[in-house]
Order: sequence, then structure tokens, then C-alpha cells
Amino acid sequence: KPMTNYQIPQNTLLKFRIFNEFLMANERHVAKEVRDEYVDTMSKIYYSYFKGYSSRLTKLQYEEAAARDDLMGVEDTAKKGFFSSKPHMKNRSTVFTLGNRGEVLTTELEAPVIVPHAAAKNETRYSFECIFRSLHFALMDNCCREFLFISDFFMVSGAGSQNLFEAIMGKTLTLFLKLMEDSVQDCYDSIGIFLSAHIVYRYQSIMTKRNIPALDRYWDTILNHLWPRFEYIVTMNIQSVRECEPNKLGHIDNRPHYITRRFAEFSAAIVGISTTYPNDRVNRVLGQLQAEVENFILKMAAEFPHRKEQLIFLINNYDMMLSVLVERTTDDSKESEMYR
Repeated sequence: KPMTNYQIPQNTLLKFRIFNEFLMANERHVAKEVRDEYVDTMSKIYYSYFKGYSSRLTKLQYEEAAARDDLMGVEDTAKKGFFSSKPHMKNRSTVFTLGNRGEVLTTELEAPVIVPHAAAKNETRYSFECIFRSLHFALMDNCCREFLFISDFFMVSGAGSQNLFEAIMGKTLTLFLKLMEDSVQDCYDSIGIFLSAHIVYRYQSIMTKRNIPALDRYWDTILNHLWPRFEYIVTMNIQSVRECEPNKLGHIDNRPHYITRRFAEFSAAIVGISTTYPNDRVNRVLGQLQAEVENFILKMAAEFPHRKEQLIFLINNYDMMLSVLVERTTDDSKESEMYR
């Protein structure tokens, strides 16, 4: 299991903490040398481990992840390769449907980390949020252990504990922030980004319960990368629906439209997850998307020559949206009430 061997010498060190207490009381310069050596050694160990682990883990992400043109208003046929009849997206959950991806927030939240060589051997691939979870569960677990150890062994608390922790983990956290910044900027998987933000909320809660503030600033920085990206991707979807012209979609019938289905699935996914940690930014951008989808439905209905056909189309689309929302969210959610 990754990063467990070093805990054995740490546990041994704790047995001899009394000697460090003696040094701190009688030979402070020697005690400082011991501490500096520990900081230098552990800083290198953590950095080396997490650099290698993150590098191997990111290679396990789905090769064909959501791309810039995987938008709500883009036709399925428009996403096919030039020489292939297969859809652009494969071997992963669809862009707008949650499926079982929400398990990363429940049964998988504190599951063992992904072991890269085992996954590579089995040719297993993972979604954005699964890799994010594994990286950050490993980080959280090690940071909690380290924070508790240094507080105990070096007899520090408050700002002293935090400063010593940052001296040890600073390079590693900088590595993580750069990795997250790059991977988030390259990601067009809005549900993956959204799930990752909620992983952060839950890990924040775990560390708060453990009374360990070591990663408070780190979590806030990560959220400041994730939420703007989520809003950006959803805004791209809003624009794609706004620019979708019904008269260019070819044959239409009165069945629920694929844009309506995508919105219903996406909205249900976001609303269902948001109940634990509501977010005004999410509500605002989801409301904008909903308004554009409703405008699109009205434009589509107007393409039918007879009033009866228009009404049937509207009823079918709103009924489908309501059915999906009621099935996936609470009965009293604002979104499901809106379509009743």
C-alpha cells in the first residue's frame, strides 16, 4: 500500500519523544538540527511520492474524455469522427448523465486509493473525478497523519503546527496546485468538475471533524479553480442551446427532443448532488441554462404548423423533464415543482 512504510519509523520516533523533549529543554540548537533534518527528509519523501503517483495516475484517465464540442446543443451526428461512424465519446459515462458516478461521493469517498500498476495491468481507466478523489484521498490521509505526528513529536500547536506542516508539505502542495490548475483547464466534463468540488466539500468536513486545519487554504484554492471552470463549461452549453436553430435540425416530431433529455439528465444530476451543499453560483447558472432550454422548446414547438401538434410537443417535453427530475431528485425540489 502506498506511503505506509514511513509510518513505522514515525511510530518508533514517538516512543522516544522524551529524548526530543530533553534536547528542546537543554540543547535547543541540536533540537533544531533534528527538526530541520526531519523537515528536509520528509519534504523530499512526500514530493517524490506524490510526483510519481500523480504522474502514473493521470495516465489512467479515459483517453476520450468530454471535448469542447460535447455540448448540449450539438447534434449527436456532429460529434462523430470523419472516418468513423462511432460517436466521439466512448468508454465513459455520457456527458450529461450521472449514472453511477455519484458513488464517488458515497461508497467510494473513502475507498482505498487507486494503485496505478494494478490498474494499468488490468487496463482499467478512470473518470476525472475518480482520479481527483484518489489523489486527494491520499493527500488528505497523509496530511492528517503528518500534522498529528509533528504536533505530538515536536510539541507544537496552532500557528506553530501549521508552519511546520507547510515547511514539510509546501513543495508537494505546490505540485498539486499546478497539476490541478492544468487538469481543470483542460477539462470539459462539467459533471466531473462538479463532483470534484463536492469531493472537496466532504474532505473538508472530514478534516474539520478531526480538528486538523492543515489543508484549509489548499481546499479553498482548489475550489477557486473548480467553480469558475464549471460555470465556464455550463455557459458554453447555454450558448450552444441559444445558437441552436430548429429549422436547421431537419425532420422533427412531437417526441421529447434530445436537448430536453440532456438538460433533464444534467439538471437532475446537479440538483441531486447539490442538496447536501447548496451553491448560489450553481443555482444561478443552472437557472440560465433552464431558461435557454425552455426558449428552445418554444422555438421548436413553433415549427409545427398546427396548434394541436405544438401542444403535444410541449406536453411531451415538459412531461419528460418532470419525470426525470422527480425520479432523480426530491419531490419538493424547486426544479421539479416548476414543471408540475
